[in-house]
Amino acid sequence: MEDVKGVGKKDQILNASDGHARNYLIPRKLAVEATPQYLRSLEEKKKSALHKATADLEAAQLLANQLAETKVKIRGKAGKNGTLFGAITSKEISVALSEHTGISIDKKKISLREPIKTLGDKIIEIKLHAQVTAKIVVEVVGLED
Repeated sequence: MEDVKGVGKKDQILNASDGHARNYLIPRKLAVEATPQYLRSLEEKKKSALHKATADLEAAQLLANQLAETKVKIRGKAGKNGTLFGAITSKEISVALSEHTGISIDKKKISLREPIKTLGDKIIEIKLHAQVTAKIVVEVVGLED
């Protein structure tokens, strides 16, 4: 039922000694006896989790395709040498992306090594899923442009 250090992980089926199971694991609801009914429900639970993971991956790939080749323009006050007064953060990119495309992306999914401090085009990666990343172009322009 739960991870137990030195014994096993959650939803893992294993043999434990009778005394350890009867006196420690089962009373603390850390494990249950592997009855046929429980094994069937565990299989259903695993199938459901696999189906959900597949659906999440497909949704992330679809979103990545929608975001491909997206260009977002963000305005900022800059000096004559092209350096911004302040910086463009992942929160500002998230807001501009939702205004431009209507797709809401959490700022934590936008990976910036450091805030953007210069004018010009920057390629930004968005981590949509463990296996899917999308790249967008952020164009930083001065206020007068």
